[in-house]
Amino acid sequence: ALRRCCTGRCGAARPPRALRGSAPVAAAALAASMVFPWAAAVLVTRAVQTWGADPSRAFSRIDNARRLNPLSTDADLAGGAIASRLGRHALMRQYFSQAIAREPRNWYAHLELAVAASHDRRWGVAVRQVSVARRLNPLEPTIPYVAGEVAARKPVDSTALDQIFLDRIRQ
Repeated sequence: ALRRCCTGRCGAARPPRALRGSAPVAAAALAASMVFPWAAAVLVTRAVQTWGADPSRAFSRIDNARRLNPLSTDADLAGGAIASRLGRHALMRQYFSQAIAREPRNWYAHLELAVAASHDRRWGVAVRQVSVARRLNPLEPTIPYVAGEVAARKPVDSTALDQIFLDRIRQ
């Protein structure tokens, strides 16, 4: 935009003084909105790659990633999956519950909470969680396996569940 000054010459309009200082703040906010999620993704990837050798460090990375990207469920889902492989069902419940708090329609987190409840022999919780998972994703082929184990009052074999997922990926 152009304006006239008292001398009659044209010049570019300057933004108001209050707005001049906001550009660096906006740039910093934009950079943070990209850097933090990227850093969180790196931490989750490292945790997934190294959990077998150092589970404590993997969970520390997961928790840091969760703080860096509070809008994503990726860290919670990875943390829950790692806790599942380690047989740490209380921690598994914590991570998958956090994922559901952020994303209530995440069928996978509900399914894994059913698995955790089956290990604790909390059959009512397991039935409710597998029912929610089925409602959210009725065509998911792992749900009938988990539902069958829960209905038979058997703890779900996480290794067998993982194998169903892996077999599907390999096809």
